[in-house]
Amino acid sequence: SRGMSFAAAIIYVFREAYIVIVIEQFWSFVNSVLTTEQAKRINGPFCAVASMGSFLGGTLVSQWATVLGSEALLLFTAGSLVPTAFLGVLAYKLGGEPKPSAEETGGRLGHTGIRTLFRSRYLIFIADSVHCAGSAVQCLG
Repeated sequence: SRGMSFAAAIIYVFREAYIVIVIEQFWSFVNSVLTTEQAKRINGPFCAVASMGSFLGGTLVSQWATVLGSEALLLFTAGSLVPTAFLGVLAYKLGGEPKPSAEETGGRLGHTGIRTLFRSRYLIFIADSVHCAGSAVQCLG
């Protein structure tokens, strides 16, 4: 029983981290491909569709989980990654390799982007907030 709780916690953290990484990759790709004018027109509908997808996904899972069971939903999720991967490769081929800005050229900002984090008080505040919230959840959990 305790092993199941620990495993569930690990899977939950992995899932949350995975979602954040996927969303960040998407927005990084969009920001590297679109001009400022294109982004002003397109980002709103992107967010609207993403919000609808999130709502519909949660609603469908809540209804289908009891009918189909967890195993069937996991298989469906795994299967849904195939077209997602295909569309990701297609987007990369159509969008091309992002061009680094002048300050990014030659790896001046580092390969992980950590220097960017430390250059912005706003980003440091967000990182600290996320860290504190995660710590509180772990302590109170």
